[in-house]
Amino acid sequence: MEKEQVEKINAVKNKVAKSLDHNNMGLPAKRIIACFIDMVMITVPFAFLSAFFSLPFFPLPGFIKVIITSAMMLAAGACVLLKDGPYEVAVVGLAKQSIGKKALGLRVTKLDGTTSPTWKESIQRNFPLAIPYCLSALVLLINIIPIPLITWLMNLILGVSIFIVSLGIAGFEAYNLFKDPDVLRWGDRQAGTMVMLD
Repeated sequence: MEKEQVEKINAVKNKVAKSLDHNNMGLPAKRIIACFIDMVMITVPFAFLSAFFSLPFFPLPGFIKVIITSAMMLAAGACVLLKDGPYEVAVVGLAKQSIGKKALGLRVTKLDGTTSPTWKESIQRNFPLAIPYCLSALVLLINIIPIPLITWLMNLILGVSIFIVSLGIAGFEAYNLFKDPDVLRWGDRQAGTMVMLD
């Protein structure tokens, strides 16, 4: 490679590294990354527990395993609803903020900027994000039907539908973040909250 090409490649690498530095990101990008971190931190443990209870050696009837898996998905949805509530976890340094928001230096407040949201406001603002979890829990209950072909077809059709709905919700909320002058998503407007730098 020529020296000029190497310099151009290094310049691009430096630009990418700078843009990924959380101090240089805009608020909408930080919010999206924080939300992604929160969703992973909520989904992975419940998915692991669901997979554990679904293992063949676990001595439970099939319909009980389906109910447990569905309950795990509902529990994950409940955690999504409550992730911005007024709680404190001193051990990990969370003071009324989710793990993703802590990692990106963000905090949810009411529109006046002075107080944290209540549990009710946390549920209102995160309701759109919890919809896919609740729909998935309902679809999982289809596995109780003892006819494999019907179960497979319904899971396929409804699973694809939920995936499309999930992408639509995520896209709509992300669009609102970038479109709104105050960086408010639909859930923020419903709950009267905003996210600000900590």
